[in-house]
Amino acid sequence: MSRKLKRYVDRIISVSADSERQCLYTLSEKNVIALYKPTTDKSVQHIQTLSNLYKAAQDRCPGSPAITPQTFQIISLHPVSLLESRSGVQLVALTTNGVRLYFSSTLGYGDSMQAFGTRSLQLLHVRLPPSNLIHPDEQENPHRPPPSVNPFGATQNQQ
Repeated sequence: MSRKLKRYVDRIISVSADSERQCLYTLSEKNVIALYKPTTDKSVQHIQTLSNLYKAAQDRCPGSPAITPQTFQIISLHPVSLLESRSGVQLVALTTNGVRLYFSSTLGYGDSMQAFGTRSLQLLHVRLPPSNLIHPDEQENPHRPPPSVNPFGATQNQQ
């Protein structure tokens, strides 16, 4: 493969099926989400590509320390069932540091659900991780007493 061509390769790292909406979502190494719809001739038709998701998330949460170019990496896609989504959210993407991106084919919360394909998929909401959480490896278990303390309040000699 030539250097020129190799520069533009963006491998698909994840594929998620949405059986209710009869579509497939793919996620690439470069945070690009693509939407495909199966056709009758045993192939798939490309419907839409969502790129520049870092910028779209940053526009929704300007100045957030959780959204930086160095840490913004989408790691998974999760289709949302029609029963679970009252606001029309059909896809949730999760980043390595816990930012959740909610995508919908509707314009916003409270809008009526449009038939699939009449509107393109768009970023509806960005949910940041709580800023006061401590990583599990860095915190002590608050429910476990220190090793030197007897949980019953008495030592073996006092019994």
